[in-house]
Amino acid sequence: MILQYYDVMLYEEDVHFLYDDQWLNDTCIEFYMEYLERTKLLSTRGSSILQVFLLRPAITFLITIAPDESDLSSAIPAQLAGSDVIFSPVNNNTNPELAGGGSHWSLLVYAKSVNKFLHYDSAGPMNMSYARRTAKKVAKRIGIKDYEVIGMHTPQQENGSDCGVYVVAITDHLTRRLLNINPEAFSPLTDLILAPNDIPPASFTRKMMRSLVAELVKKSRVYE
Repeated sequence: MILQYYDVMLYEEDVHFLYDDQWLNDTCIEFYMEYLERTKLLSTRGSSILQVFLLRPAITFLITIAPDESDLSSAIPAQLAGSDVIFSPVNNNTNPELAGGGSHWSLLVYAKSVNKFLHYDSAGPMNMSYARRTAKKVAKRIGIKDYEVIGMHTPQQENGSDCGVYVVAITDHLTRRLLNINPEAFSPLTDLILAPNDIPPASFTRKMMRSLVAELVKKSRVYE
């Protein structure tokens, strides 16, 4: 193990996925979501700022594949249903026996004020059917009906391996943006639009994540 960051354990093979032309696994995405939550979101809980929740890849997958009658109360965070905005990484894996499977990531963002799921896919509409499946399951768990799933304009990847990197970059950009928005003025269909230059090149995000891991490893050794 290279790093334990709260509940996330990063191994050498996970860090390998952060280099160019490698497909990000769920641990890499979970790690960055954990970092965003710890450094940006925890201090906003219960405040007047928009309540943003980052649903981890493994929990999103569990919600998606579990029968509707399953009791997932021990796995689903209590604050999920009360959140204003929920981020869910979507994977095209349909095999419940293969938790780390699939070949493509996209991002589903639920905006409570308009009861809509916004889908960001760096490979066109490739994951839309899986996004709809995830939206249906998440909607049941948070007790909503008559929602809509909308495909959002998303920067497109240039290879077959950067989908998870785009999920990380879009989550990072939109989360930071949401924390600077007055909840009373929040307009999801405007505020959650991505401009062409909002998301950096995948190589930049990969380098940023590698640097972050190195920094956290260095800090952890200081306190050993």
